[in-house]
Amino acid sequence: MRGWMCMVMLLCYGSLVAQEDEVYTTETQQLMELLMENDDRAEVDFTTLMDQLEAWRDHPINLNRCTQHELEQLPFLSPMQCAAIVEHRALAGPFISTLELQGIDGLDLVTIRVLLSFVVVSGDEDRRQISWTGIQDDGKVEAFVRTQRVLEQQRAYQEEHQGSYYGSPYRVLSRVRFRYHDAISVGLTMEKDPGEAFFRPPQRRGFNFYSGHIAVGKQGVLDQLIIGDYQAQFGQGLVAWSGMAFGKSGDILTTKRNARGVLPYVSADENNFLRGAITSLRWGRWLATSFVSRLARDASVSDSLMEDGRQVFGALQRTGLHATESQWQGKDAVRLTVIGQHLRWNGDRLQLGVSGVRLSHNAWHAEATQVYRSFDQIPTALLVGGVDYQWSYRNLMAYGELAMCDDGRKALLNGLMCSLSDQVNVSLVHRSYDLGFHHELSNAFGEGSRVSNEQGLFIGSQVRLNRRWKLKGYADLYRFPWLRFRVDGPSSGREYWLQLDHRPRRNLELYARFRMEEREQNALMESQSTAFLALQRRRDVRLNATYALSDQLEVRNRLELVWVNHEVDGFEQGVMLYQDLIWKPRWPKPYQFKLRYALFDTDGFDSRIYAYEHDLRYSFSIPAFFDRGSRFYVFASYRLSHWGKLSLRYAQTYYSNRNSVGSGWNTIDGPRASDLRIQLKLKF
Repeated sequence: MRGWMCMVMLLCYGSLVAQEDEVYTTETQQLMELLMENDDRAEVDFTTLMDQLEAWRDHPINLNRCTQHELEQLPFLSPMQCAAIVEHRALAGPFISTLELQGIDGLDLVTIRVLLSFVVVSGDEDRRQISWTGIQDDGKVEAFVRTQRVLEQQRAYQEEHQGSYYGSPYRVLSRVRFRYHDAISVGLTMEKDPGEAFFRPPQRRGFNFYSGHIAVGKQGVLDQLIIGDYQAQFGQGLVAWSGMAFGKSGDILTTKRNARGVLPYVSADENNFLRGAITSLRWGRWLATSFVSRLARDASVSDSLMEDGRQVFGALQRTGLHATESQWQGKDAVRLTVIGQHLRWNGDRLQLGVSGVRLSHNAWHAEATQVYRSFDQIPTALLVGGVDYQWSYRNLMAYGELAMCDDGRKALLNGLMCSLSDQVNVSLVHRSYDLGFHHELSNAFGEGSRVSNEQGLFIGSQVRLNRRWKLKGYADLYRFPWLRFRVDGPSSGREYWLQLDHRPRRNLELYARFRMEEREQNALMESQSTAFLALQRRRDVRLNATYALSDQLEVRNRLELVWVNHEVDGFEQGVMLYQDLIWKPRWPKPYQFKLRYALFDTDGFDSRIYAYEHDLRYSFSIPAFFDRGSRFYVFASYRLSHWGKLSLRYAQTYYSNRNSVGSGWNTIDGPRASDLRIQLKLKF
């Protein structure tokens, strides 16, 4: 089965065995665009995934030593494929060559070609003992620095508004990391956002955000020990899951969470991580993990105090911006303490896990004034426990998790994946989340951004019609028993997604996609004073073509049409057309150029269209196109040598029906907005 996550890897490291140049595929773009379309607030940050892929590339997984659980960490393999690899080894003995993968049922040639970049056949012990000689010979250091800014003068930086923001319009991000196989990792990430102070009041320490870690792993019974910033992922995300997770997509692999357990934090997102210490110990089939975290969080604070002297906060802030006085006052206003345990047993076909987490705040959450948030009160202390399972038999995989808070609120998720044949794969996911269950570490599959107030059933399928045609799609039916934002009553919705892929020649890829979603939202008639629920239907059609004219030149075209019908507010439509040109000249070899020109015309924000854009490494751009205008960008990179790479990206959006761009202090007086990004990466 050829998964989209396989293409995300190719996005990060195209031709991974031979070089490090990025290759951007159509499947990659679809996956990232769907993340934004399904949740406008989604944090699209693939930094941790890219970092892990690089580690696997430099130090491949040993097919003769790995477990099924370790193989499942590769995001482009299905659980059935992982089970087939382990079963083949058990029946036929240790692998002699990676060429044996061609004889395993369920592994197609596309998947095998990508898998070869991350696996090796060896009889050596995987766990590498730490030694000073080994560190000197095999230790690697990677560092990069990136700066970017909006070139037009935004309102906050105009002369008459000087002082509105503390600092300059530049964003600066820097990271340095030392790694010795999977035994040692030491890293430091530093970031300053636009408008934030830099070595000046109120931020005299330089960067506004610092993140670091020291990690030791694979030493005897010690599987992993991290001090500093880290991520913890267990089960299906109901009890504990920090960091990125995928949702609905045309690839059924993304419906199941493949928990990676413990890993260092290397991103610049200021919210989705834990800070403290975590350790995992392994005895045979048992893996025990304990962690503690105490992390300051931004929040809107009140001047009032509780009787016991605790601060009162209204809502947690997730922007990570501290450019104004009000934003600075809310910085690190609330401290979240997390203590957790996870115990896992890994059998040949059955895996069982038990999780327990206690979360506590040093402040009191004020009662919400909005009715729909009546059950979103964040308790001062909360205890959450859960059990998760995974069972596989031949081409069948069942998985799920049940979680419960100490106040009795529950969340349940069960899934089933099945390969009916080499050509047909099916996935089912059922979820039921009680009202008010959501907590800071829950991040599970669903329609909403919170694991709360939702019931739903997802059915997806992929059918390989023949070598050149593939059909994939899903249907998701869901309901919300309680009120939501802009929905003053219990509501329901449904979504249908269908895509036909065609590859008539090796250098030509085509696909056509249809998507329809219906959901209920508030509506208000002119003659009425009370809102009622009305149906909103969104349909979009996309035609996409990728054609490689040669090894050095590739062109891509897309046409997308959107129609939005609202029972009361009327009708909106939109269209977007773009042309991509990717040029990798043989001489001079170190260069690479990527260009895009796009036209868009929509009636409003509801008919917006998302399109993935090529960007610098560790940077991701999926803008929403609405109103009327055009956009272009130019990406160029130059490989200095084996130890360095310089990249630059310039993008500009022009609106033909606007006199200004942006809002608030970020408003630009004029119809254009331009962005420049420069990055230097070093590796030695």
